[in-house]
Amino acid sequence: MIRIFLVLLFAAVVAAGCKTDPAAFEASKVNKVAIVNVKLGQTMDQVRATMGKPPESTAERLLDNGDRETTWNYLTDYHSETDTAITFRNGKVVSIAPAKWSGCGDFPPKK
Repeated sequence: MIRIFLVLLFAAVVAAGCKTDPAAFEASKVNKVAIVNVKLGQTMDQVRATMGKPPESTAERLLDNGDRETTWNYLTDYHSETDTAITFRNGKVVSIAPAKWSGCGDFPPKK
């Protein structure tokens, strides 16, 4: 009986320690409110102003036609580990979609 209790206690402690990041949690709450104001066609400067900060992570790729595609990620649901990916082509938003959070990002502590 004690052994089962200790195993369950250990599992709970390990699970609680996975990806526990207070700064990321706070950022996700702010991002979730701001992201609804991002619209297709906005420029990078407009998105940055709407979100109030730079993206937490980015990715770039060169398309077959020579266009550059840039994706900005903002954590918008900490508990379900969901980013919102904002994709730009030719400097304008062409897609806003949920994506799996990698667990990484730049989350400065709240002051």
